[in-house]
Amino acid sequence: MARFTTVSVARSDGQTEFLQNGSLVPNEPPRKDEAPGPDGSIDFYLKLQENDPTALDWKRKLGGTNFILAELPKDYVLWQHRRVKAKNGKTNADSARQDTYLYGHPNGKGRFRSAQEFYPHLLWLACDQENDSFHNCSCKYCFSDRMAGSDAVTKSAQPEALTKPIDGRAEPSKAALPAPLAKKAAIKTEPRTTQILNSKTEEQKLDSNPANDFIYRPGEIVWFNKRTSAWGLSVVLKRDIQDNQHRYLLQPLSHPVSHPAAVVRDRDSIRPWLAWSVPYPTITQLRELTYDQVPWAKVVTGEFGKGDPEVDGSILAAKAINESYSLFDRVDLPTAPGEMHYKGMFLGGEKIWVGEPVRLMGRTKDEIVILVVNQMIERTVDAASAVTIVGDVYKFIDMPMPAEYQDRQNWPVNEDLPVRVNADLSFRNQVSADAGGNTWCEWRLLEPMARKGLNDIKGRWYETKLLLPILRGKPTFDLDMQAGTMSDASLFMNSRFEVLGSGPGIRKKNRLATLGGAVPTDTKISRGLDGPLEDNIIPAQAQRRLNIFVYLYAPHRAPKLWVMVPGGDTPNYRPSSVALRLDNQEGSTTVVTCDPAVTIFSLLPFKENNLALPPHTLLVPYIEWHDPYTAMTEIISGQVPPLILGPSDKEKKYDRQLRLWAANGQQALEDAHICLINSGSGTTGVETLKNLVLPGIGQFTIVDDKSVEESDLGVNFFLEEASLGRPRAECCTELLAELNPDATGHWASSFDEHSAFTLVLYTTPIDDELLKTVKNYCHTHKVPLVSINSLGFYSYFNITFNGNFPIVDTHPDSTATTDLRLLTPWPELVEFAQELTVDIDNLSAHKHGHVPYVALLLHYLEEWKAENSGSVPQSYADKVKFRKIVAAGARTDSPEGAEENYDEATAAVLKTVSLPSLPSSVREVFEYQPNQDEAKSGFWIITEAIKQFHAKHSALPLPGSVPDMKAESEVYIQLQSIYKKKARQDVDEILEILGTIPNGNEVEKEEVETYCKNAAFIKLVRESAPDSDRIKQLADSELNAEFELQPTLLPVYLALKGSESAKPEAGAAAASAPQILSEISKIVPDAASDDRLARVATEVARAQGGELHNIAALTGGMVAQEVIKIITKQYIPIDNTCVFDGIVSRSQILRI
Repeated sequence: MARFTTVSVARSDGQTEFLQNGSLVPNEPPRKDEAPGPDGSIDFYLKLQENDPTALDWKRKLGGTNFILAELPKDYVLWQHRRVKAKNGKTNADSARQDTYLYGHPNGKGRFRSAQEFYPHLLWLACDQENDSFHNCSCKYCFSDRMAGSDAVTKSAQPEALTKPIDGRAEPSKAALPAPLAKKAAIKTEPRTTQILNSKTEEQKLDSNPANDFIYRPGEIVWFNKRTSAWGLSVVLKRDIQDNQHRYLLQPLSHPVSHPAAVVRDRDSIRPWLAWSVPYPTITQLRELTYDQVPWAKVVTGEFGKGDPEVDGSILAAKAINESYSLFDRVDLPTAPGEMHYKGMFLGGEKIWVGEPVRLMGRTKDEIVILVVNQMIERTVDAASAVTIVGDVYKFIDMPMPAEYQDRQNWPVNEDLPVRVNADLSFRNQVSADAGGNTWCEWRLLEPMARKGLNDIKGRWYETKLLLPILRGKPTFDLDMQAGTMSDASLFMNSRFEVLGSGPGIRKKNRLATLGGAVPTDTKISRGLDGPLEDNIIPAQAQRRLNIFVYLYAPHRAPKLWVMVPGGDTPNYRPSSVALRLDNQEGSTTVVTCDPAVTIFSLLPFKENNLALPPHTLLVPYIEWHDPYTAMTEIISGQVPPLILGPSDKEKKYDRQLRLWAANGQQALEDAHICLINSGSGTTGVETLKNLVLPGIGQFTIVDDKSVEESDLGVNFFLEEASLGRPRAECCTELLAELNPDATGHWASSFDEHSAFTLVLYTTPIDDELLKTVKNYCHTHKVPLVSINSLGFYSYFNITFNGNFPIVDTHPDSTATTDLRLLTPWPELVEFAQELTVDIDNLSAHKHGHVPYVALLLHYLEEWKAENSGSVPQSYADKVKFRKIVAAGARTDSPEGAEENYDEATAAVLKTVSLPSLPSSVREVFEYQPNQDEAKSGFWIITEAIKQFHAKHSALPLPGSVPDMKAESEVYIQLQSIYKKKARQDVDEILEILGTIPNGNEVEKEEVETYCKNAAFIKLVRESAPDSDRIKQLADSELNAEFELQPTLLPVYLALKGSESAKPEAGAAAASAPQILSEISKIVPDAASDDRLARVATEVARAQGGELHNIAALTGGMVAQEVIKIITKQYIPIDNTCVFDGIVSRSQILRI
């Protein structure tokens, strides 16, 4: 078993009793009698002892990696709820459940359901100096007290009769608690929006003021008149008033290849984004593609057919923008863990503020319903964003004017409505009254403080007085005013879901990220992009700013820490300085101080009485160290790197390649040192290095004993006339280093066996003794060796690994990684599917068409098993029959059209309805017996744990990814959470197994997670070197094949190898064709009789040892690609030889 270091929390707020209705009652579960009930069922709670395995598991999870909580806080007790249902007096073992809960929270009504749920409260106990759970603790029960107001506080927040001093500290002052909430009046009420949300930005004040006639807002997508008969799409950059005219600076949307110049338009030349429908792209082939999928460079050149690329770029860009959202102006409010509040958001093409109305989906098209936004709440679940809009829902009503309203002095004003809504309502009633009409309009409250998702929102609400003159024309609007019939502007606007069938659901970092390549990279918007840095934090990062996170960095070197610390009265407050006090058993104390913006800093010893901390420093106490040489790791769940507020210069520089091999791959490149032994003309070797220097190889060394000659200048672009006579290695190194300042170049005239190289390249022809030395070096140090030969139109390169080469991150195709475990579902997944399909035949059309296909397949599998004695469809015939059953469940009369979710379900049957199997590549890894040195590596240690896991479960760890599918956003996020949670459980089990394996505790958790995610696609490339017997066998099969679709390129390889060993005649620059054939005959008898070998040998001899630059450049690119695979240990490199024929432009992989 793994050894754990114990960690303690020095205080507790646990209570064995709490006050309920004026009496003290035990703070424990109700049923503790183990006796069965009248029907034979069992239902009771069992108190767990500290040494119970379940209790130990809780304490281990609370302690973190390699740590365990010494004991639970005082008066906190674990109880296990044991239940077994019974039928006809007999218990049903399949229904047995054992759920563990932690009791002891002082409010009495809270029981923690998991160690993760208790984490925030334990963190508060360990870190809060003020002992103020009401303000400073973010656990769900303290948070619910805070949100409930003073009534909850009076009843549950450390009642006076039960409050006990902790560590001699005084309890928080009662005066610090919030005052009771004021009750609302019938019409005139206090605004529901909290005071902090009422502190508006200048732009928000402008948009909420009825005196402001601006319709469009910076960052919004609008239609604009191109001063021709056509209209285009653009984004609003700025707005102002000149000569009493509203002007807008607009940036037209386009494809990323080129962008039109910004234009200025007045209000009458612009229409709201949702005023019109979007046409299909003019180029037919683009209609099924997204903006990012289109190869715009080819579209612009006409390769995709006739049309207008600029127009199509704007259409697809607008559609992509409509499918996204971003939030800004984050608000510091007491929130639940993983929850953020914002003042504003870009929803699709529009900009929305807290405190203003949005249009809601009504029961009919003509029903006008709005929601006055009170809160914008973003919750993150496994780094996925879910937004809830909270506010009062109103319905527009027109009716005969009540008698008391004949006097306009009696017209009421609903102060719960925004000022602009009241002003617009007053205008419409005045129009009716002025025309002698008898119609009264009002907004009637349907639902107070409703909670809506983004899919419920049609778009922004617009004032009738401002928008209708533009949409309907001024003459028509004036006629309507004279008649006293004023329609609502909402009736003339589309919803967001009527834009080419799109709907938002993609969280973007900010508006600039949303606009992407549709606007120039230097585009600036007057507000919304350049707000506080917090606005640019993605959800997964934002939620972790609520946490204190301590992580030891590089323990084998100088100790470093990463720290994120909140403080003050709200969880999101960032102190100007941080101090972290760490005590160990030896009685010494260490304090870390830093600016919170600095994430890495050293441990500094101090004397407490001489400690001078900066003002507004948050001191984090009560952390005990039992091992002075081992740092505390995670105090809270989730081991993540420090907060990143934006891409670094390096990330911007290497952005595209980081998408291929990520940060760990880039780091591997930067840590690598490549050696090139350059022989012959050396062109291909230098071209290979060029393609390694550009992506940021850390170091390279060129070994070359030749000086630059005139013949070199014609084929090597990294030499110039000034280089003549100088060492060729030095000149090439200087010019290569200029390509990328991140790469460090070295040169030498001889190979240094004492240098540490990551990989060695050599080009031919090479001296035999030098080659022997290089091979011995690579074999001894297990360094991959790559040989390169390029002559004329032919080339090859060979990779010798000098040891078996395992690859975890093979980057399989995304369609191949779907692992849904539909035939072996776990309880949580089964329960999820049952909840969605329990009454599937009676679901509404919308709900029925949005049941995710995972739930559909699980539902119909249960029906199949019920009719087939519990068996599942396994044969092809069974699956075809099952697919028909699924397809028959689709509704053909749905008002929403064809049900895509059923189409997805039927398409997924053959692929997903199958039992887990062990791929052949994984079986090969499992069956391989590593040697003593190999067995010490993390890969083989994890492999042993995975083997044990597979032997137990007959399945590999779950990857946890879920493919895209038709579903409601919240349901899909819940499904993702279920799969990711199961994947984390599998990782945790692997970690437990590693604790039983020698050296298993030394394996990094991140390495285990990566292995588990890719377990089905790991690959072992076996050690191999060119072998004469294998070459003979290959020649016999390749050269004597009776039928072949394409001629083999083995003759090219044999001719190039023959040229390496053939000795040129005196005075000749290279070997002749007969000499090359003679060398080949040593490997392949009667080679001279093969016409193809003879032709290739003649072509190789014709090259006279020279390299063509275009062939060298292409070959260098291929070699560099394989080198990067080897260094990053990502993707699968070739095994083991690649041959290229430049005459027919074809390559072939041969295992020589």
